[in-house]
Amino acid sequence: SDLADARRDLRAADRLDQDVGNMLTPLQEGSSVTIAGEEVFVSLPAQVEIIVNGESYKIGRGPQSVVSIKKIAHVHATDVLQRDINGAMTTLSDDAVVTLDGGEVFMSLPAEVDITVDGKEYKVKRGTEQVSAIKKVAAVPTAYQLDQDVNGVLTPLDQNGTVPINGGEVFVSFPATGSSS
Repeated sequence: SDLADARRDLRAADRLDQDVGNMLTPLQEGSSVTIAGEEVFVSLPAQVEIIVNGESYKIGRGPQSVVSIKKIAHVHATDVLQRDINGAMTTLSDDAVVTLDGGEVFMSLPAEVDITVDGKEYKVKRGTEQVSAIKKVAAVPTAYQLDQDVNGVLTPLDQNGTVPINGGEVFVSFPATGSSS
């Protein structure tokens, strides 16, 4: 039998799959199948809805690149895209491919965020940053101590270590005292 009969009641943009041994097999437009009885066909919309940063977007069902998801949702190319999988945010690399079935939720995070050092704002990359790199961005002398203000409490930083940066962190520098490490 021609698939045209099976597609008659489907929207032209929908995809028709056949369930063969509990595996959905896409049927190509214009192809034919032999009907022996008890075959199962499933209609899937070709376009699905995803949510990016709280906004709904229509996109093609199936494999989509992270770059194409960013483009359709007007997410800046340098921003990081994360996918909500069972309540946990998973960061996606720009070269990743995601299979979309509809209902997926994504959030973007700016690749660069603002931090404050000695009362002045600076842009740095989100993620783990070397304390020395923060000093360099803010033109803090190498010999100075850099501490982080955490809820009004100055927290000493390992001057040879790293600090997580998510945006909004506040740092204070001052001449180092005591013995050097």
